[in-house]
Amino acid sequence: MHHKFISKFKLHSIPIKTLRYVSYSIPLMCMLALLLLIGNIFCVFSKSSEVFADSGNDEIEAYATTVNPTASIQIANSSLESTVSPGSTSYVSSNVDVSASDIADYVLTIAGPTGLTGATAITGADGKIGTELTDNTWGYAWADTGADDETLIYNSLSGEGAAIARGKATSLDMSKKLTFAAKFGSEAKSGHYTANVTLSLTATPKEVAEGFGSINTMQEMTPEVCKAVEIGATGSLEDTRDGSVYKVSKLNDGRCWMTQNLRLDLTEAGIATAAGSDNLAADFPAEAITSAEKFTNNNDAAQFSKGPTIINESYPGDGKGYQPEYGYYYSWCAATGGTCEGVSTDGDNASGSICPKGWRLPKSGSGTTNDFAIMGGITSNVTKDTNYWGSAKNISFSGNTLTVNGSTWIAAGDVNTGGLVNPGSDGRYWSSTASSSTDAYYLYFYGGNFDPAGTLGKYLGRTVRCVAEEPEELKVTIQTISTMQEMTPEICENTAIGATATLTDSRDNSTYTVGKLSDGKCWMTQNLRITRETINAKDGNNTTGKITSADSHVSANYEIPASTTGAFSNAQSGSYYTNQQVRASVDNDYGAYYSYNVATANTVATISSGSATYDICPKGWRLPTGGSSGEFQALYNKWTSATWTTNNGKNGRWLGGASAAAGGSFFPAAGNVYTSGLGSTGSYGYYWSSTIYSATYAYDLYFYSSSDIYPADRNIRCFGYSVRCVAC
Repeated sequence: MHHKFISKFKLHSIPIKTLRYVSYSIPLMCMLALLLLIGNIFCVFSKSSEVFADSGNDEIEAYATTVNPTASIQIANSSLESTVSPGSTSYVSSNVDVSASDIADYVLTIAGPTGLTGATAITGADGKIGTELTDNTWGYAWADTGADDETLIYNSLSGEGAAIARGKATSLDMSKKLTFAAKFGSEAKSGHYTANVTLSLTATPKEVAEGFGSINTMQEMTPEVCKAVEIGATGSLEDTRDGSVYKVSKLNDGRCWMTQNLRLDLTEAGIATAAGSDNLAADFPAEAITSAEKFTNNNDAAQFSKGPTIINESYPGDGKGYQPEYGYYYSWCAATGGTCEGVSTDGDNASGSICPKGWRLPKSGSGTTNDFAIMGGITSNVTKDTNYWGSAKNISFSGNTLTVNGSTWIAAGDVNTGGLVNPGSDGRYWSSTASSSTDAYYLYFYGGNFDPAGTLGKYLGRTVRCVAEEPEELKVTIQTISTMQEMTPEICENTAIGATATLTDSRDNSTYTVGKLSDGKCWMTQNLRITRETINAKDGNNTTGKITSADSHVSANYEIPASTTGAFSNAQSGSYYTNQQVRASVDNDYGAYYSYNVATANTVATISSGSATYDICPKGWRLPTGGSSGEFQALYNKWTSATWTTNNGKNGRWLGGASAAAGGSFFPAAGNVYTSGLGSTGSYGYYWSSTIYSATYAYDLYFYSSSDIYPADRNIRCFGYSVRCVAC
């Protein structure tokens, strides 16, 4: 440690009536990373070796070829002197200018003895304002230059030192006032009272980004940049928002990941700018988020909507388990950049994040689009809160780190109402995916567990790693899955309008064409044809025709009733109709005919308003909404041709566009089943929605050959209509 005392702070006592204390300047001491002394005393501790520039050398040696850290402390007054009368408080102050450049963070520390050396014991001020100091006490205050000395709070000095200013910054330009106050009682003995006070500036030199592929900043990342680098490539990039440098790597999953935890300080208002962050419509946060040691109240609406951030200001050695490599801890709403509002359905993703531009929060949840699972080489469908340790590839756990395909993840624990929990043993990293109105998905690992779809409270403080937007060929779309049950909102989002695929319904092995239509939603482009008989034909052991929550859009097992080839009646509202001869003659395009109760898995038999929550569509799919604001109406609004037309020899209508390439789908005139049986095939089309009109009616799509389409029609619930499913 290098130090030099420039002067001393003195107190001079005059007998009985007057006391006088004098300080000529404040000595400084260099310590830790990058410290500067007043005058010509400078020192730099770089991360790899110690480099000193002593008296006579006004330059600070460069930390790296592209970074030249500079810093200084200037004290305006070199002489501080005051005469004090017993029973009153005297103040002496000096303006202090602190500047630095090419740094990563800084701490300005004041240190000194707890009392003044003299004939009478003079102790610390103990946090009192100037007008309330007790006899024989003294202290310091750090304030704006124009602040009133009498109203400032004066703190006791500490031999170990106390931080009076700190933060993350690439440069520093600070002007403040350092004031000392002293009060003597009438019993104080006259004499000189002195103390050495040290003001220290500690700064970490700015880290140099090595680059990654063709770029040097996080914000320059694109899918093309990631695609161009080889698997296993590593580098480091600067986040232009705060100058932080992060290591990044392209893993075996073909994606580029941050391999260090995010440490963006959201207490600096507006630092997560729309220009520098992922998919933020505006700067976030609008107000500074308060730093704290714990997340205190998950029911606090203001806290829940914004979310606090644990920024660990007391690094290092705070004794609470926080470590710099852990990064910062964010609530889910903070991690998603405030785009959490209304994202409450299982599988829905927040639209934005505090990740750098070009990067995003990983997606999680059940299904095949879980980025954490893909990273771990897990190929089977992921389910909520399930351990996949044995299924993940190239995975190991040692001490407080998890290694997956060469990527190291820190077990930083998380922060709850009790503060930091399980650092060094558990890892918990936020995704962008909600699991409910109160919970969100996250990566969870410890010991023998690796759960890529853990779920818990959105208010909790967790760490963040970002993944770069992936190349198109790595995105999961309807063309990259094989079953209806694999469909998720993310898969449809990744799919281009007009794209089609053929998927298998795992319940009875029926195959359906599906496509993303011009309304931006993914639809079945063939009519549903599942029956009790087709289920039993696939699995002879299942003679009950049951569908389950594992393969269907139901919450509990539902037994499809036996079909009828006869007429429907009001008393048969729980049945459905299938005519094998008709179905065979039209290549299955007409599908089966379902009463509304069967189409909705018998979940609306006693309901007279609202919408069906469940139905007989495959898992990941559902009945479209009806009525004037429903999805049939929206698709009709995209309709570009009113011509009654044919497709594969069958009459019907195109909705959403004139062809599949334009994002449209052909709806055959499959007819319906009334009390007299099947009729109107080739002339009329009827398709159930999920929306109820009354106790006996539900909304449907209706069209016929000689007139227009009625996308918000309503009809009797016991009639047998066709079903088309739309992705959830």
